Amino acid sequence: MITVILPWRGEFGQMIMTYVRWVHLIPGEKVVCCRPGQEPLFPSAARFIYDWEEVPDENRNSAFLKSRGNREYLQNLRHRLLKEFPEAEIREPLDGLKPQRFPQCPHSNFIPKSAGPEPSVYPEVLVAPRFRKYGMQRNYAHWAIVMKAVAGIKAQEGGNSTIGIIGLKETSIDLPELDDRWKAWGYPDNLGVTLHWMQRARLVLATDSGLAHLAVLAGAPLKVIYGKAGVIPGMENWGWILPHMQAHAITHCEPILGGWDSPEAVIEAVWQYLSSNSCRQHGAET
Repeated sequence: MITVILPWRGEFGQMIMTYVRWVHLIPGEKVVCCRPGQEPLFPSAARFIYDWEEVPDENRNSAFLKSRGNREYLQNLRHRLLKEFPEAEIREPLDGLKPQRFPQCPHSNFIPKSAGPEPSVYPEVLVAPRFRKYGMQRNYAHWAIVMKAVAGIKAQEGGNSTIGIIGLKETSIDLPELDDRWKAWGYPDNLGVTLHWMQRARLVLATDSGLAHLAVLAGAPLKVIYGKAGVIPGMENWGWILPHMQAHAITHCEPILGGWDSPEAVIEAVWQYLSSNSCRQHGAET
């Protein structure tokens, strides 16, 4: 029996946190609707479907997933795909469960591997400087300060600065003095390069965002910037998501508390971690 899996049209973070693991658990031959370039997130798929309609980033939220418009779109897509795969089972994302209610399943973990070409350089510290025009209360105000300081840490030790920036150019804070070789958007395959980097990096530094969840999935050491325990800055009515990341993590995954208002606390935490014996060596494979 072939299973055709309808597309995830919500946030990237929720897709990584739940949908890709759910897809991985489905047995048998799978056909997955995804975006071009996302194939490494579905290593057990036999085939991919790209002919489906995406929605603007600002609409990708939990309310949209349950909306009448999204439900009608998925039903219409189901009918179209049944004509192409008349014997297939068509499954909706998470079988209709809300991402927040999807159970934590550590046994569903896998490490996505890019099949694309390797990048020309490998940064030691990856930074995910999220900056979006929607949900702006979740944008960290001190990325420029932190990135410049972290870029200088190796220089202080007498080595080269090896910071890399991950994310999309249009939704990230840039560091103009850094050459594009050290930015994921400087390569045609953004996700593929990000995965190559994550699997050799000594640390990924992020806010509570989709790239933090991707770092956990990729098995990368991770520090997440927060204000205080139990609270996602800018989303105080949400539950504390860090324990979900830690439940799936296979290596370091810890918060930087107090970092939301103090770039100095973030810089110090990065410095302390890179100086510790527990920090994995640069270039180590997971």
